Amino acid sequence: KDCHRCSFFLYSKSEPVIEDSTDLVFAPWAAKYPRCREHFELAGFDPKRNFWNAIFDFSGKTEKSNWRISGFEEVVELKVELPDEPPPDDAAEPENPCPELTYAVLCAPPLASAGSSGDGLNIPQT
Repeated sequence: KDCHRCSFFLYSKSEPVIEDSTDLVFAPWAAKYPRCREHFELAGFDPKRNFWNAIFDFSGKTEKSNWRISGFEEVVELKVELPDEPPPDDAAEPENPCPELTYAVLCAPPLASAGSSGDGLNIPQT
């Protein structure tokens, strides 16, 4: 809520919700770090079921969108290497369990969810 001119590279188990926000940019999770796959598993995240682009805008208006999908040229992959990792023979390489980020991924329609996605609220979605 109340976000302005922000970019989000996210993994979401359900539809992200925004409200009273403007000029938001969304892209799928694009980060890798040691044991990221393990952390996804521990959190119960299915890398193939990312609702990153199934945005519901509680302040949606017919004439103007408050958010957009990132352009491929805007996407930056974050790679984190942790200096406190075990010695190199045991060190985990940075990894991202999510599908590779491509133009097709950015253009894909949102995944369908089992929830109502705010269908009965009569708020325009752009």
